[in-house]
Amino acid sequence: ILDHLSEVPYLRAVAAFARLSITATTGTILLPSDGGDPIDDFPVFEFPLFEAQEGLAEAMCLRLAARFEPAHAAALEALPLAEKGGRPLLSAVIAEQAHCAALLGRHTEAAQLLKDADSRHAITMTLMYPWIELARAQVAASAKDPGTAESTLRHLLDRLRKDEFHGLEVHALLALVRYGLVVPPDVEQLRQLESTVSGRLPVLVRRHAEALLTEDEIGLRASADSYAALGLRLYADGATAQASTVSP
Repeated sequence: ILDHLSEVPYLRAVAAFARLSITATTGTILLPSDGGDPIDDFPVFEFPLFEAQEGLAEAMCLRLAARFEPAHAAALEALPLAEKGGRPLLSAVIAEQAHCAALLGRHTEAAQLLKDADSRHAITMTLMYPWIELARAQVAASAKDPGTAESTLRHLLDRLRKDEFHGLEVHALLALVRYGLVVPPDVEQLRQLESTVSGRLPVLVRRHAEALLTEDEIGLRASADSYAALGLRLYADGATAQASTVSP
């Protein structure tokens, strides 16, 4: 699943920034001596921030594999590490808990966690906004509030395009597809992202969107199979459910 997660490189960049902050504070040079990748070579386990980053990535992977209870537990386990590690990941970790709670149908808990994420979101955590907004959209969608889900995602897309976070654009557009809120211009945007974002996900999301708009049951089931082949059970299950609604 990690190979198809556009979030992971972004999380690694956040970790790199945090590592540089730690370096400046301690006066210790932490770059590898062999010229390798500093993130790959850096001993992640030595700092709570890195453990929190790993825990957040694990929670995301479990969520995308439709293992919501373990994902929620992984995010909960990462929470004290995020608090201890300078807190740049804190709001995203809480938002991930909210995301999982919403998928589990625990709407009151999800809404409260989202408020918590908002209240803990400081200026030092600005880079975490995509996960907070994706969680906000899921909380709204799970609570049967498609209007809020769509407006949240449309605003998020505008901001992601401005910030040039193209990989996360794909995930925001996929959320619109999953919630049945996609429109034809979104397909064209996905087509453009195919040439910008590496990996197979942009193509799969575009085909999924086209199948949904044309009520193509075969295309939706093919999308479900493609997601499942990548280990993305959350997306596979959503496409399967949509196929059943357009079945004659």
